[in-house]
Amino acid sequence: MIQLARDYNGQAVYALYGHMSKVSVSVGDRVKPGDPVGEVGGSGVAQGGAHLHFEVRLGVNDYGHTRNPICG
Repeated sequence: MIQLARDYNGQAVYALYGHMSKVSVSVGDRVKPGDPVGEVGGSGVAQGGAHLHFEVRLGVNDYGHTRNPICG
């Protein structure tokens, strides 16, 4: 989970990267575009082989606040 350095309409924005086989950053690290944060994997409840599960959460870091970044 990465909290972006900017907000959207006054709300915090979080990016979740799931099913990773390796996490390359730690809590409190600052990352910038292009920095590797981990490796694609198949951990958790992943079916169909290695892949990246990506979610954008708006305002609160929980499943109920997941939003489609294309739809807004």
